[in-house]
Amino acid sequence: MYTNFISRYNRGACVLLLFVFHSSFSQSPKANQDIPLYPLEKIFSMLRSQPDSAIMLLPSYFGDGNDSIRGKAYNYMGNAYYFKSNYDTAIQYFTRSSEIFSRLQDDENLSKNYNNMGVAHYFLSQYEKAFEFHKKALEIRERHQDPGITSTYNNLGLVLTDLGSTEEALYYYKKSLDAKIQYRQFTSLSTTLTNISNIYRDRNELDSALMYELKNLQHLDSLPDNRNLATCYN
Repeated sequence: MYTNFISRYNRGACVLLLFVFHSSFSQSPKANQDIPLYPLEKIFSMLRSQPDSAIMLLPSYFGDGNDSIRGKAYNYMGNAYYFKSNYDTAIQYFTRSSEIFSRLQDDENLSKNYNNMGVAHYFLSQYEKAFEFHKKALEIRERHQDPGITSTYNNLGLVLTDLGSTEEALYYYKKSLDAKIQYRQFTSLSTTLTNISNIYRDRNELDSALMYELKNLQHLDSLPDNRNLATCYN
C-alpha cells in the first residue's frame, strides 16, 4: 500500500488520507497486441506528478481480462483525476473500482476505494456522503483489524468536525489516537493530538485543549527528528 497525505490545515494539522494501490502485480498480456502496454507500475509512479499522462495511458487496461488489474486501473484513474482536483470524475472511477472489488470480495482494496470516495466527497463539501463512505471503510477495517483504521478514524473525526458534531468527532479522534498507539504509528500521533486540542479550544474548554497540546509537545520532543516542534509552539 502506498499512502499519500492530502492535508488541510485549520490552526493545526488536520489530515485526510488517500489510499493508492501499490502496483505489485504482473500485467496480463493482450492478444494481438503489437505495441506493449506502458507498464502499470510506471503509471502508478506518475499519478501525482503527471496525472494527464496517466489519464492518457490507463484506458489501455480497462479491457483487461484480469478483474483485479482492471479494478486497480480504475482506482489509478480516480487518483489521477483526484490530483487534478476533478473530484466528481475521481468518484466515478473509484465507484467502478469498488464495484469490481466488491464482486471479487476483495475487502482490502474495497475499503481503500471507500476511503478515497469519502476523501473526494469531503473536498466537494459533501460531508454527509463523505461520512457514509468512511463508515463503510470503517466497517471493513474493524472486521479485519486493518492498521489503516487509524486514518479512517481520523477522517471521520475531520468530517464530523465540519458537520458540527464535535462530540462525535472527539470520539473518533480518540479512537484514532488509541489505534495509532496500538499499531505503533507514532510519527502521526501529533496530527490527532492537534485535532483533539483544536476541538477543545473551539469549545472554549481550554484546560482540555492545553492538556492535549502539552501531550503533543511531549510526544514531538520524544521523536528522533523533532523539527516540527516549532509548529506546536506557534
